[in-house]
Amino acid sequence: MKLFLLGMTWLLGITAGRHLPLAGWQWLTLAAGAFLFALLFRRNQLHRWLFLLLIPLCLGAARYLPSEIIKQPGHIAFYNDLDVKTTVTGVVVADPDVRDHYTALVLSVERVRIPQMGITKTVEGRILVRASRLIDWRYGDWVHAEGLLETPPEMDGFSYREYLGNQGIHSLMPTAYVRKIGSDRANPILSVIFDLRTHVHKAILRLFPEPEASLLSGILLGKKSGISPDLLEAYNRTGTTHIIAISVFKRLILDMLCGSALLSYRTEVLFLFVYRFLIESNQGVSRRT
Repeated sequence: MKLFLLGMTWLLGITAGRHLPLAGWQWLTLAAGAFLFALLFRRNQLHRWLFLLLIPLCLGAARYLPSEIIKQPGHIAFYNDLDVKTTVTGVVVADPDVRDHYTALVLSVERVRIPQMGITKTVEGRILVRASRLIDWRYGDWVHAEGLLETPPEMDGFSYREYLGNQGIHSLMPTAYVRKIGSDRANPILSVIFDLRTHVHKAILRLFPEPEASLLSGILLGKKSGISPDLLEAYNRTGTTHIIAISVFKRLILDMLCGSALLSYRTEVLFLFVYRFLIESNQGVSRRT
């Protein structure tokens, strides 16, 4: 139940970040202050928990803010929609999402080059790239990607631009030539976590039949690419697609599992931290790529 409350205040914080005019550093300062007050009132359980709940609220608000960017030459989104071939160099920073005809890669961009305009510049920011599914892409790969850089589109009833923006992705390269120039360029701890995610996914596929295996991977690990279109349509018709998507539902599952195992609160938080990376490593690309 405690983890469920923390998850709910995180979501409330995202809403607060969208509507309240505070900068990221202000939210982080409030989170630090709440942590200090939680320490000061640690003997008073009610006050301590009130301040502890403020921490994910403030962090959730700060997490939302990166989706609102100011385009400037130092950010890759500045070069969207130029309608010229653009080459970017970057590192794969999310678990590659293998689809039927391509693999979706999230790149943390280091450099952009536009020969037609004489531009070569060090930049930052993330882009979503469609690469060949015939290559075994991995988290931490260092790559060159060449193609047209676009702003994620707005669609009827759904803002794909805002959806990706909430993941820190503001540029899209829907058709790209991608080649690997190196590997192991990212966080080694996250590499271990993503490898664990892959092993768990393979174990689920080995232990359960379809479509149950893909559905379970979608709910527990966020790997929704294996769920058949017919099954997704059935969930859409019954209005239960949120069971697959909502992180709070997954966190409630974790809370029940941890509670049934009689684990300590600190151990539960550690499990939640690891589980967050297991299920959210490619959430920004799963809706539509």
